[in-house]
Parts: sequence; C-alpha cells; structure tokens
Amino acid sequence: MSMWMITIGSDPFTQLKQRKRMLIKLKMKHNLKYWTIFIFIFIMNSGCSNAKLHPKARQQQADSYALAGSLMQEKITTGQFILTTYHRFDGVDKNKDLTVYIEGDGMAWLGRDQLSTNPTPLYPVALELASLDKSASVLYIARPCQYLWPKITIRSCNSNYWNNKRGSEEVIVSINQAISIIKDRQGMSSITLIGYSGGGGIAALIASRRDDVKKLITVAGNLNYQLFTKIHNLMPMNGSIDPITVAKQIKSTPQLHYVGGDDRIVPQQIASSFSNKVEVIAGVTHTSWAEKWETLLTDIYKK
Repeated sequence: MSMWMITIGSDPFTQLKQRKRMLIKLKMKHNLKYWTIFIFIFIMNSGCSNAKLHPKARQQQADSYALAGSLMQEKITTGQFILTTYHRFDGVDKNKDLTVYIEGDGMAWLGRDQLSTNPTPLYPVALELASLDKSASVLYIARPCQYLWPKITIRSCNSNYWNNKRGSEEVIVSINQAISIIKDRQGMSSITLIGYSGGGGIAALIASRRDDVKKLITVAGNLNYQLFTKIHNLMPMNGSIDPITVAKQIKSTPQLHYVGGDDRIVPQQIASSFSNKVEVIAGVTHTSWAEKWETLLTDIYKK
C-alpha cells in the first residue's frame, strides 16, 4: 500500500496504524504539499466522499452556511479578479460599520505533485463564522478563484494564486478593492476586518493600506510567512508579501489575534511575533472555531 493511501472501510485499528505510519513519514518531508496531502487523506477517511469534493458540492455547502446566516451571494468584479462574496446589510444600521470576513487559503493541493484545479474550501471556516455574526452589516469575501465553479479559468485564475502568490500584491489590491466597492455602495464609515488562517495575513496587509479600519481581528491567522515556513520546514512563499512586514506600521490599529490552544498548524508563536495582542482559546484546533464564535463576538464588539 502506498504511504499516500488509507484503506477506506478497513477496521479502525488498521486505520490507526496506517495514519501513524503516514504521520511519521510526513514529518520527514519539507514541502507544504505533504501537509496538505495528510489533511486531505484524513478528511477522505473521515467520511468525505468523492461527491463531496466536487466543486458543486463545495458551493452547495457554502450556500447552506449563507442561508443560515441570511447572507446573499454576489460576484464582485475587480481590476484583476472576480471575487465571490456573501453579505447581509441592515438599512437602518446606525453604527455604519462594515464587518468583513476574509476566507482562508482553501483546498490548494490534491496530491503529492498535483495542484487542485479549484481552490474552493472543503470547509469554509470564515463563511461559517460570518453566518454566526449578528452584526447589522456583514461582508464575506472568498479568496481569488474560490467559488467560481464551473468556470475556474475565468479572469486570471492561474494556479499560482492558490500556491506561492496567494498573498501577492494583486491579491491584496483586488480584495481591498472589493471592500471599497461594497463600503462605498452601502455608505459605511468604517470597517472591522476579520481574517481566518491565510485570510488573517491578508486582513493585516489590507489594514496597513486603509485609514478606515476600526478593528483588526485574526483567527488562527498566518501573520508571519517566514516564521511559518521555518517552523514547518517549508519552502519560502516567494511571490507573496509577508504580513510581518507591516506589524510595526499598524501597531496603533486596535487589534486582537485569536489562537487555538490545540492548533498545530498556526501555533501561538506566529501571532506573538506580530503583536502582543494575542488571546489563546483553550481546546480549539485550527478549524474548530464555530462553537466558540458567538461568545468571542460578544467580547469583540464590547472592546
């Protein structure tokens, strides 16, 4: 049996041994692809069928979260990309503050040497968090090329944008432009940025370019690419702007960086290298934020 496969349907003891062998071998690798492969295989063996991996199924899952949160989908055309957004606006919002959620990196890899043809997330954590937010004005922005099924090749969707250029200048400019389009159209006066995982770094970079950011919140945010790649023995993220380069610039911006106590992907030291405004949430992994989110939102909006 290949080290890249788990026998679906085998007994739990056999599966456990296979996973342990895989993890030992994966720890010896020095490329982000192998981490992604492990996560992908684990999901597959946990009941995620091929049908659920289809872009259409991923879109339907996103739509279900959006429906639960009364969020409407809209495609926003920017200078470089067409971005998928979901939003909800209250016309009588007195605070005039737009809460913006930015999604993580999504599903970048399918195999050891195979990039995904569609980076749409298997589990859109930021979208689920947005659906739980009861603020009057909420905007969710997917990363470039996510949720564009079935026409993934549309407008600049080169696979580099979910690989080494996921945090490139054109990505930052495009997402920032989408925020401005919605903010101006709705007549908002300020924004609260909330970025999940890779979207946390994007949020920090956007905050450094705006003067209307009321608050910056990151959730399991990758805020230091250089340190992240060092911790995991990965290749440098050439083609992307490292968020750590703007840490001093936005030091005066009100901010809070949440870290999961059980997060083994983006550990606390990454957030701590960026800011001293860090809060560790016990028992939370890289993706299990939803059950804590409504409580955390109460604290966010109080501060």
